[in-house]
Amino acid sequence: MRGLGALFRASPLWYEQVRYGAEMARKRQADRRTDQTAMPLGDGSALLPAPVAPDSDKRPAILIGMHWLEMGGAEKLGFDTMRWALAAGLRVFVVASVPAVQRLADKLPDHPDLTFIRLDRYLPHHLWPRYVQRLAMAENIRAVHIHHCTPLYESLTMLRMHLPWVQTIDSTHIVEYANGGYPRISGVWSNYLDMQHVISGELVRYFRDRFHAPAGKVVLGRMLDRKNNDALPPLRLQAGQKTLHACFIGRLFYQKRPVVVVEALRALNVWAGQNGVTLTATIVGEGPYDGTLMRLLRKHGLSSKVALLPGNTDIPALLERSDILLLPSNNEGLALVCYEAVAHGCIPISTRVGSQDEVLPDGLLVPLAPRAAVAGTVAAVDAMWRDAGTLARHKDALQAAWTRLTADPTAEEVLMPVYRRLAQGDAA
Repeated sequence: MRGLGALFRASPLWYEQVRYGAEMARKRQADRRTDQTAMPLGDGSALLPAPVAPDSDKRPAILIGMHWLEMGGAEKLGFDTMRWALAAGLRVFVVASVPAVQRLADKLPDHPDLTFIRLDRYLPHHLWPRYVQRLAMAENIRAVHIHHCTPLYESLTMLRMHLPWVQTIDSTHIVEYANGGYPRISGVWSNYLDMQHVISGELVRYFRDRFHAPAGKVVLGRMLDRKNNDALPPLRLQAGQKTLHACFIGRLFYQKRPVVVVEALRALNVWAGQNGVTLTATIVGEGPYDGTLMRLLRKHGLSSKVALLPGNTDIPALLERSDILLLPSNNEGLALVCYEAVAHGCIPISTRVGSQDEVLPDGLLVPLAPRAAVAGTVAAVDAMWRDAGTLARHKDALQAAWTRLTADPTAEEVLMPVYRRLAQGDAA
């Protein structure tokens, strides 16, 4: 991709199109890979004594491994598990695998039983297993919960061999194109894990069909709050309305495709002018595409119509004054922001990726190819704005999907019983 800098400067959308083609080629190669088999785990030798957990005068603890402390759905779940573990009575240790600014470090629970250890700053990944072993022995760590944290997967062999009493859990969200991503890693290590928590039906099927995961090991827990599982509020968009506010919420990284967001806003602005609609928009997020985003907004004359806000913006308040949410990502698991949008009366329009079809009807799913995603977004808005019947069908379908999703267990409901048993000193 670095060789396409000139194309990116000349036409960012064509760059997106070329990169999309490369990703789809990698996906076809990944589908033919043979390294998608669970590694075996033996029972050890009867000639050697089985390791026994030492007595400890410290309360049970859990080690939660994050990818990084930045904005995202996986990170939101990681922060939730910290709060649940503390509420269950566990002491909590947190580590992150990717050296980064860790912008959300100040959002960690302010609690005397939580410790953030900056391994990302000073400890190479190949030394993590030895460190985790010593930390677990010293601090009475009874469980390791992995949130997209590669060096903790690589510590699983040590845990099973030397500390078999430590419960191992992971949570996965999204199958990546090039190599399967963290679900593939989890599948390879599945025999070393006690629980594989997933957030979508797609991932349940992925582990069952690809890795032949045994019944009961893969557990579905939706990223929903049971307190907010009532009927949806009225969805705001009305046919023929004279104003339209669109929003985008996400990290300004390639995965979220901020270039496609701007191109979609550009096309919607043309559509709005043709139909007597006043368009405004808000983009929330930070990342390496900051400069590109501002340059494109200026180039297309959208700077006065599009507000740019940082990641700590009041998201519920924004969604409650927005008509549509744009989510033209190149890949998603099941985007948490879609849940949040419909829960606040905002209609999402997403690319057809991951498990987005579990929450959105066909009419709100657009093609993945960048140029087609832009055209599909405008077509979806136009269909709802022009035809009250189409809009009503989409609203009914969103309500039906919400009802189905809220009938499933939540992540808190499947993880809290494990945390409580660990805090009481019982096996999970």
